[in-house]
This record gives sequence, structure tokens and C-alpha cells, in this order.
Amino acid sequence: MLSKRLKKAREYARLSQEALAKKLKIGKRTLIDYEKGVSEPKVSIVRNIAEICNVNPTWLLTGEGEMFRKRQDSVEFVPAVAVPIISAQVPAGFPAMPPEDDYIEDYLYIPGVPKNSYAVKVRGNSMYPTIKDGEYVIFVPCVELKNGDVVIVRDEWNEVMLKRYRVKDGEVFLTSDNPEYPTVKPNGDYKIIGRVIKKVRVEEV
Repeated sequence: MLSKRLKKAREYARLSQEALAKKLKIGKRTLIDYEKGVSEPKVSIVRNIAEICNVNPTWLLTGEGEMFRKRQDSVEFVPAVAVPIISAQVPAGFPAMPPEDDYIEDYLYIPGVPKNSYAVKVRGNSMYPTIKDGEYVIFVPCVELKNGDVVIVRDEWNEVMLKRYRVKDGEVFLTSDNPEYPTVKPNGDYKIIGRVIKKVRVEEV
């Protein structure tokens, strides 16, 4: 879990909770809550902890990859892309018009994804067990879709939801991997705005 990785990184850097909190310019109690899993820090805070403790930020954020940074002179360096995390509600013109700052919650720094990528935090269990509540998905504005793609859909209230794109007898349906959720037959109020290309785990691997 993220909370355990935060504690492990701090202990690796041989920093007390008080010392790390001071470097982060946050309260000690706040850091304790992060390490206990009572609350979850923003991605920017996690990146700062990775920098201070000299650990791999991708590992700290997601649990994927190695804990320790690799020397860039010994491996090919793949620059990370700053991926905006958009809020659950997006402007009507998105993605043709980039979202304003009010619609961007934070950023994920992910290597090897297109520069026009966006992220959204999954809320709910409609795609469980494939994608779980609390995980992040990375998506790109889509031009062409294939049957079975996981897509980001904007509904009539300009809120985003995660569905699977299905075509049957020439008609489009939006299904959930969780059988407890109904199939949606999209009308003009729904718009598919992106295709999911990656998910970022937040639980311990």
C-alpha cells in the first residue's frame, strides 16, 4: 500500500517523521496519517517525498518498478510525461479544448505515454475486478475504437465514467465488467472522449 511505501522510503532515508514533515513543510500529524493510511497525500507531495528520500517516484506512487533510482548513465533514460489528472466533471468542450486549471486536480508523471494523455481517478466499482476503485487510468482522446476497448465517457452532466465499448449488430453499447452494473445504450447526451491505455495501481503489488 502507498502508506507502507511512504514509511519504507522515510526509513530508508533515515529520517524521523518530524524531520521529513519539516522538509515537506507539513505537520507531523499529517505525515503520520499518511503513513497509517488515514489520509492520502496529493501526487505532488509523494513526488517530493521521493526526491527527498532518493527513491524511484514511480515505485513510491504505484508500487511498480524498483524502489531505488537507477543511474541514468547505465540505462536508457525514458522521460516521464506530466499527465494531468482531470476532475470527475469536465467542460463540455473537452477534449477538443484542453481543460482549464480548475478541472485539473494534480499530475501523474508516467514514462512512455503519449504527450496528449490524461488521467482520471476511478470512483466506484463498475469495472471491478479489471479496474478498481481508487486506481488511476491513463487515457488519450480517441479517434478510432475497437470492440472491447475501455473508454472514458462524458455523460449528460459532463461527468466522466469508465465503461467498455461494445458493438453488436451495428449498435454501440457501454458495458461494465462488474455484472451488477447495467449496460448503457448511449444517446446524444453521451460522448466517448478517450480510450484507456494504461492503469496505475495504487495498492501494494
